[in-house]
Amino acid sequence: MNQQTLFNVSNRCQITVENGMLVLATPYDHALVEEVKQLPYTERRYDANRRVWLVDPKHGWNLVGWISKYMGETVDLPTITQYKETPVTRLLEVRYIGACKQRDDGSSMAYGLVGKDWSILIPEGVLRGYFDAEYSTEANTTTKLSTLYQVLGTRKTCTPDDLKTAYRRMVKQWHPDVCKEVNAQEVFIRIQEAYNLLSDTNKRARYDAGLALQASFEKQEENTSKMKHVVEQVSTYRSPLRCGLIMFEGIEKVGRLEVSKILAWEDIVKNGKTLVVSWPMGAKEPVEMWS
Repeated sequence: MNQQTLFNVSNRCQITVENGMLVLATPYDHALVEEVKQLPYTERRYDANRRVWLVDPKHGWNLVGWISKYMGETVDLPTITQYKETPVTRLLEVRYIGACKQRDDGSSMAYGLVGKDWSILIPEGVLRGYFDAEYSTEANTTTKLSTLYQVLGTRKTCTPDDLKTAYRRMVKQWHPDVCKEVNAQEVFIRIQEAYNLLSDTNKRARYDAGLALQASFEKQEENTSKMKHVVEQVSTYRSPLRCGLIMFEGIEKVGRLEVSKILAWEDIVKNGKTLVVSWPMGAKEPVEMWS
């Protein structure tokens, strides 16, 4: 056994590779942990079961430096072979979906809670695209004003029966007696107003014509006003539903699923009752009720 091998055996710290990610295992050190926490949230994750950090390989030399600085040890950075990210399909019981937030790279993304872990990352475009078939990343994407169809969590092509089903679903999720979201009353009123208009054939036809005209105007403004484009892009988008049994397609990174497509979204039902999840003002975690 050579000297290098003897040295590595005595080390308490280790960096290994797993599924294209770095796995950092060290004794607890507050300063080192704080350094890791400064990395972008989407590029590091603590695995409490194994007591290790999963970290994006781009931060490998940072890990080596922190181990040297805080633990007084020298570790080798393992070679990262090219890792092919394979799309996966997952059916998950998501207990809460937060508001979309802008990341350092300019993208907007919402986090989904599975169990006790915020392990789902859903791009705003994926959320909006699921509830709006006409949504495009190249046109008319910066307007954050919801259409009446989006308020009901349905699409412009829905039938009268589809519209009624969507309305009943949203009423159950947003009724102020069970939903404790800060704006539950406001959303509930909008749901009622949206259904009253869209369930009237003549009013719906006029509304659809107005949407088409608005889309045409917005396209012209997008081409002539870049400043307007920038201002609208910082607006916050929320999914019209906060929870559900959802089938996702995406890529798994650092123990989280980065979603590329939503394939299906059903309510969570148990013993004939539907789960309603909300986050009251001042609460530290979502509150669940069965309706």
